[in-house]
Amino acid sequence: MKKAWGILILILAIGIAFPVLQHLLKKQEAFTPNSLIRMHIVAHSDSKLDQDIKLKVRDHLVNWLSPQLAACSSAQECRLILEQKLDAIRDETCREIEACRGNYGASVMLGEFDFPVRTYGEITLPEGKYQALKVVLGDGKGSNWWCVLYPPLCVGKTAEADKDVRWFISSLFSELKKKAEAHE
Repeated sequence: MKKAWGILILILAIGIAFPVLQHLLKKQEAFTPNSLIRMHIVAHSDSKLDQDIKLKVRDHLVNWLSPQLAACSSAQECRLILEQKLDAIRDETCREIEACRGNYGASVMLGEFDFPVRTYGEITLPEGKYQALKVVLGDGKGSNWWCVLYPPLCVGKTAEADKDVRWFISSLFSELKKKAEAHE
């Protein structure tokens, strides 16, 4: 019985790993700096409280912006909506900071900013200048978080693990191992 489960797991692993490896090897720079808009949130500091506030602000903004940007058909259209909502975005950010017991404000900008190379699932964005909504919490001296607002690679998807292929494979193998051990 153990041997049968081992063979089944091996076949399943190869069946999953092969297409995943193909995708990883074929990663392409699918977007140009002008065809997307990124979001960049910089924490007040690296204290646990300020990093927690950054993540709460991230979740709030992603969920708040999601329905407003859902109908966008271009980066230009998304930029126009964001430009019109900058004050509201700042207000939403400050409300969330206050709700999390932060004692500082925030600045919100829409412009062109430098970004390092970053991979989102199968999409790799090269280092360079990109259009972005930049949200700086307080002094902005803490670690940051970023994603892509348009096309929506972060809208409605705040958990990094949901986008990480390695996490998926690891979770799948863990579950298969638990099931195999349960049947022994």
